[in-house]
Amino acid sequence: DAHLTLEPDAENAELAAARGLDGEKEGDTRCWMSWRRLPFCWECGGGWWCGCQTWWCNCSTYPRQGTKCSFSSICSCAATAFALTWVLFFLAIFWSCISMPVGELIRPEDVVATEQVVHENSARHHHSESAVQRSAQGLVRVLSYNMFLRPDLLTDASTSGSNDFKEERLQLFIQRLDDYDVLLLQETWMVNSATRKERLVSAARSRGFRFWVRAACHGDAITAMLLILSRHPLTASDEHSYSARVGLEVLASKGALRARAWINGNSACAVDFYNTHLQAGEEENGGDDVRSKQTKELATFVSREWSSFNDDGVTAVVAGDMNINGRTSPTDGTPNRLFQRFVSYLQPLNQSGRALQNLL
Repeated sequence: DAHLTLEPDAENAELAAARGLDGEKEGDTRCWMSWRRLPFCWECGGGWWCGCQTWWCNCSTYPRQGTKCSFSSICSCAATAFALTWVLFFLAIFWSCISMPVGELIRPEDVVATEQVVHENSARHHHSESAVQRSAQGLVRVLSYNMFLRPDLLTDASTSGSNDFKEERLQLFIQRLDDYDVLLLQETWMVNSATRKERLVSAARSRGFRFWVRAACHGDAITAMLLILSRHPLTASDEHSYSARVGLEVLASKGALRARAWINGNSACAVDFYNTHLQAGEEENGGDDVRSKQTKELATFVSREWSSFNDDGVTAVVAGDMNINGRTSPTDGTPNRLFQRFVSYLQPLNQSGRALQNLL
C-alpha cells in the first residue's frame, strides 16, 4: 500500500510557535505574541522589510503577521508617529491661517450706486439705525483699537486665571459695533486663538460690516495680527511687512495693512485706511530706533501706494498701535522726541493737498 507522509511546514511552524499557537509555549509567548501584532511587524515573502522598505513598497505577496521585529522597524514606526503628531499639532495651531480667507472685497464695477447703499444695504446687511443715519449724512466713524486678543496660552500673571478675560472682552466689543463704520484693529491673533478672529468677523458681518481684510500669513510664526472691517465697500488692499524688528518680534510679520474704501459706494469719496502696529518695548535693545525705522517704512509704503495708483487726491488715514508716547512724561505735556520724529516722517505726505489724518 502506498503511504502519504505529510511533512510539517517549517516556516508555518515557526510562525505558530512565535505566536503561541503550538500549545506548549503559550504561557511564555503571550507578551511576545502581543508585541508581534504591532502594525510595523509584518513579513513579506519570507523576508523582513523594515525602515524604508516596508511591505507596501515592494511586497509581491500578501503580507503576514511577522515573528520578529528589528530595531530599525521600531524606529521607523516611532518617527512616523512623531511626524504625524507634529503635523496634527501644526494644523491645530495654525488652522486659522489655512482655513480663513484673507478678506472679502468687492470689484469696483460691482459697487452699487450711492443712493442704494444707504437704503438697500441697510436692509440686506442689518445696519443699525444710527449707522444708516450716519451714512445718509455722509459721516464715517472710524475706530482704531488694540484688541489684545492673544493666544490662550499667553496671559498676564494677574489675569491668567480668567485667560485675560478674552471672551468677555470680545463679547463686549461686539456689542458696541453699531457705533462705528470702519474698524482698524490690532492684536487679533490667529495662532491658538480659539477662532476669535473668525467669530469677530462673523459677528461684525451680521451687523453690517460686510467688507473686511486681514493680515496674511507670510511664513513667520506670528502674523501681523491686523484686521480692517468696514460697512462701506472695500475695493482694494495691500500689505507691507517691516524689515526692522528686534527681540521676540523677529518672529512676527508686523507691518501695515491698507484697504481702500468707497464711502457710500462713491468712488469720488475714496479713502485709504492704513492699519499698523509698531515694535513694542525693547527700549534698552534699540526699540526706539526700530520704531523710527518702521515709521520710515510706513511713510514709504503710503507714498508708494499713492504713486502706484496715481491717486494724488485720495485721502489717507493712518492709524494703529504706534507704541510711542505722545507726551514727554505724565507731567510734561510737550511732545515726545520719538513722537516728533514720527510726525516728521509722515508730514511730507500732506503735500499736494493730501490729508493725512493722525489718529494717535
